[in-house]
Amino acid sequence: SAKETGVVLPWEQDIQFYIHLAFLNKKLLDGHKLLLGSMLTSPEANDVKSFLDLFVEQDEDVSENNDGDECQCYEKMVFCGYDVYIQNGDFDSSEKDDDEPIMSSARDIGDDDDVDSNSFDDDVSRNFHEGEDNNDEHQDSQVFENNSTGSSNKQLVRNHAYKSMMPPVENLKYTLWPTGGIGAGTSRLECSQSNQNSRECHAMGDFRKFLLSNIMRHYPSVKDDFVSHRRQVLLDKGFVDEAYRGDTKEWKIIGLTQRTYRRTWLNLPEVIDVCDELHKVSKHNVACVEVNVEKTKSPMEQLLLHGKLDGLIGVHGAQLTQAILLPRNAHVLELLPWIPNYISGNWVQRRSSPTPLGVIFHNTDLNHLGYSLGRDSVPLCEGEEGENLKKCFLRKGKKGNFKKFLWPRRDFNVNPEPVVKYIEKVVIPSEESRNMTSCDEMRGRLDKRFVWYNIWCDDGIGSTGYEINTVAFAKHFYDSDMDATK
Repeated sequence: SAKETGVVLPWEQDIQFYIHLAFLNKKLLDGHKLLLGSMLTSPEANDVKSFLDLFVEQDEDVSENNDGDECQCYEKMVFCGYDVYIQNGDFDSSEKDDDEPIMSSARDIGDDDDVDSNSFDDDVSRNFHEGEDNNDEHQDSQVFENNSTGSSNKQLVRNHAYKSMMPPVENLKYTLWPTGGIGAGTSRLECSQSNQNSRECHAMGDFRKFLLSNIMRHYPSVKDDFVSHRRQVLLDKGFVDEAYRGDTKEWKIIGLTQRTYRRTWLNLPEVIDVCDELHKVSKHNVACVEVNVEKTKSPMEQLLLHGKLDGLIGVHGAQLTQAILLPRNAHVLELLPWIPNYISGNWVQRRSSPTPLGVIFHNTDLNHLGYSLGRDSVPLCEGEEGENLKKCFLRKGKKGNFKKFLWPRRDFNVNPEPVVKYIEKVVIPSEESRNMTSCDEMRGRLDKRFVWYNIWCDDGIGSTGYEINTVAFAKHFYDSDMDATK
C-alpha cells in the first residue's frame, strides 16, 4: 500500500489474514471469514483468504508491473497456531515413529478408515479436552535429532520462547504443522475448579465482549437488521401481523441447529412445532427456527442468522461454536450424544468438566447447559437389547450399522419434552429475575440429565466472601455422579 499510494495505512487495514486448512477436502468457510474479519478494528481491512492463495496465481495480481509470474513480497509474516518440528536434514517423514506427535492424527485418517477426515476436528477437540490424561510430552513438546553427538536419540525442546530464538542450522529441517490444541496458559481443568478468577479463565469472555463491540463498528446498522429479521420470523409464523412495529424484545427466538451431512437432527420439524405450541397454547412469546449454516451464502448472512437469536440448541459439534455471535446473556443448550462404554467418544458427553465447547463459553456472559441424550436418540437397532444390541451397533460391512453408529456420523432424534422444559424454565424467565434467582433454585428447575456448565445466577456470596444477594456471577456446576451412558 505504501509503495503504490505513498500512504502508510494503519496495521488494521493493511494486515491480511490467511487461514491454513490442513486437509485438501476442507475449504475456507464463511464462519472463518466472519470471525477473523470481525477481529480487525478497521472495517476497511482486507478480506480473509485461504493460505493457499499465497501460492496460487490470482487474476488481480496481474498488472502492468506484474505479469503473474513473479513472487510477492511481504514486509512481515506471522505464523499463529503452529508447532515447529525440528529434524535432521536427512529425516524422512515415512520413517517417523508411531509415538511421535508430528501429523499422526492426520496421517492415520484415510478413505478406508472407520472415521473420515471430517471427524479429525473432533479428534483435536478430544486431545485438548483429555490433555490431563495424555502424555504431557506429546502435548507441548517438540522432537529433534541430537546432531552434535552423532546420536539419533530424541531430545525434547519444551521452551517455545527458546525455540523461536534458535538460529537456523544447515543440517536441520524445520517443519510447520498446525498445532493440535491450545498448549500454553491456564488449562481448562484449572479454570473449572480452583482458579476461576484468574485472568486466563476470563480470556474467552473478554474476547467475546471485544468481538461483539467490534462487529457493531463494522456494521453500524446491524442492530436494526437483527430486529428486522426477528420481526420477519414472527410474521412468517403468523405470531404478529403486518401492523406490528415493535422492537421484538418481548419475544424469545430460539435457534435449533441442523446439519445436512452428519449428525442430522431427524425429528427437528417435530420439535419446532412443539416449541411453537408454547405460544399458541401457553401464550408464551416464544418462536423456534431452524439454523443451518450450511445453507447460508455469505458471512453477513451467518451473522444475521445468529444475532437475531436469544438461544441456540443443538448436538455437540462445530456448528455450536457460532454461539459466540449470539447477543449478550444468550443461552446455549448442548445436546450430549449417547456414547456406550464400548465405543470411543466419552469426552463429548462428559459432565464432570466442560466439553470442548464449554471451554469456549467458560466464564463468558453466555448461559451454557448440557443435556445427556439417551438410547432413544439413536435411530438404529430398534427392538434389540443387551448383547444383541451391542452386536447390532458394531456390525460392519455394507449392511452393518457400525459407521452410522459412530457418534461423529450418527443422525439422532430428540424428545421434545426436555427441550420445551429448558425453554420454559431457563430461557423465558426475564433477565432481571434470573440474575436474582439463587443458583440452587435455578438448578432445581431441571432434572439431573441437565448439567450447568456456565450459568449466571446468585449464589448469595460474592467473590470477596460476603453476601451480595442481588448480583449474579458465572457459576459452574459439574456432575461427577451422573453416568450419561445409561
